[in-house]
Amino acid sequence: MMFVETFLLEPNRKVYSEFLGPAKNMYKLNWDCDLEKKAQYQVSSCAFRVAPGSCLLSMSQNSVSVNYTSGKEEESMGVALRSWLDPTITYGVTPHHKFFYRLDLPT
Repeated sequence: MMFVETFLLEPNRKVYSEFLGPAKNMYKLNWDCDLEKKAQYQVSSCAFRVAPGSCLLSMSQNSVSVNYTSGKEEESMGVALRSWLDPTITYGVTPHHKFFYRLDLPT
């Protein structure tokens, strides 16, 4: 089990279940370490810019950035995760912000 899975998923299952509510027809998720490495490579090389004509222009993103300089890595990740989740915990999830799945990729 890698750091991200151990630190982000396991401790926050309670937060997700209490504040975000149960999912209907949720598939069981399996962690893919190879996919995690590929995603980390893509994120590490990203300059937070979206190219004109990119399929990402029609999507929204839910992300958080962490500048880790000192102290424990786990503490920095905890602060980042809490700042990302706090609005949901405070205000809940409105119908406007409910997740929907649609992926249109260029062919």
